[in-house]
Amino acid sequence: MLPSVASSTMMTDAQRRFSQRMKEVRWCAKFPAPDAVEMLAARSIDVRQLPILVDCLAMVGRSWDFRESKQMVDDESLIAIRARELIELLGRIDHDNGWRHVWDMDYEKIESSVEIDQLVDDLEALARSASQRLEEIRVEKIFGLQPQSGKVRYFYWMSLITFWNFVLSREVKASDNGKNRPSGPLVAFVSIMSAGMKGPTVTPGAIRKFVKRHRFDIDKFARNFLPQSVVQLHYFASGRYLPKNF
Repeated sequence: MLPSVASSTMMTDAQRRFSQRMKEVRWCAKFPAPDAVEMLAARSIDVRQLPILVDCLAMVGRSWDFRESKQMVDDESLIAIRARELIELLGRIDHDNGWRHVWDMDYEKIESSVEIDQLVDDLEALARSASQRLEEIRVEKIFGLQPQSGKVRYFYWMSLITFWNFVLSREVKASDNGKNRPSGPLVAFVSIMSAGMKGPTVTPGAIRKFVKRHRFDIDKFARNFLPQSVVQLHYFASGRYLPKNF
């Protein structure tokens, strides 16, 4: 087999494996260009490292499900509100010596009874549990709050830029071609990996604006979503010390 044919076959296989793994991640599976692996390799990007990026994206997806997040918040909020409303209502109405009964159809026999104090305790525990879950969701959303809208783009681009810096050891910057038009390797990388992204148009200017705004979030993002060994190696190679709470 001729070298060029062999190289083309290898790129096709690499693209197939990458596309399959991205399908497993789901939430961002269709974002990269159809021939992203070959395009990245042509720009001297080590595509053998892409599995680390895919793992990072999978970790992000597990931490925050973009499709269900609003419904989760609405449901937990409703549980907390309704539980507290019931507690207040139970405190206002009369009971049979602290009990409520369920009678049969003829009101001759008690079928079951509920102790009000225990019911209130259970409702208070339920309200606390819902409030705790809402706090957990709030913590999970911290990264997505920058900006408030466009959470998917924020998570995805932060994953790309963190991979670029921590795994590929490339500098995080958007160059200028001398005509006030953003360019450079990072801009090209993000553009290739965002070719199928819906929403606002992906432009070099939008990428440079994002990099400038969020470049100082990279370390914290890496510590949350990259393998610990990758983060440690990056800090060691750059001569920095890891935070004590890492």
